[in-house]
Amino acid sequence: MRRSNLIIFILFLLVAAGVVGAQFVLGRTGSTILNPAAPINISILYSSELSEWLKAEIDGFNAQNRKVGERPVRVDLQKMEDGDVLSGVVAGTITPTVWIPASTTWVNLLNNQWSGKHQTDLILRSGEYGTTPLALTPMVFVMYKERADAFTKHFGGVVDWKEIQQAVTAKGGWKDLGGDPDWGHVKYGQT
Repeated sequence: MRRSNLIIFILFLLVAAGVVGAQFVLGRTGSTILNPAAPINISILYSSELSEWLKAEIDGFNAQNRKVGERPVRVDLQKMEDGDVLSGVVAGTITPTVWIPASTTWVNLLNNQWSGKHQTDLILRSGEYGTTPLALTPMVFVMYKERADAFTKHFGGVVDWKEIQQAVTAKGGWKDLGGDPDWGHVKYGQT
């Protein structure tokens, strides 16, 4: 065999050994040279109130090109109204990785409707496998200035659930709180 043919043959064996070795090493991670590992896609459904903040954060995360092992991780956002998410999850047509509702009230409604069909909660709220919120936002109470002045004067500057409950159940309404009797009863509303 000529020397040039021998060199070509040895190079061929080295390349073949490299390919086989790479397949063996990459095969442990579930990927091969010709069949790379599938990406990990995380789907997040969220309420429109979070758009501005959430989109910027997810764009920043995706730009980092993170990986778990050899698998690239990608987060996909989809804005969807909470009622539509609830209906889709209960019907089995929507299966997000993460749902960020506007309020935990939606989680309670989902569990209520889910347990009616399946005799169990979908989202466990306590125990070893109970969920923990990823983020909490504060509740903000809003009143017209003149009503807020009467309210805070009556309750010594405190505005919290206990005081709201007392104000809403006051028989004389705003009059009992030192406000204008024409304002009627204290009314509570939540978006």
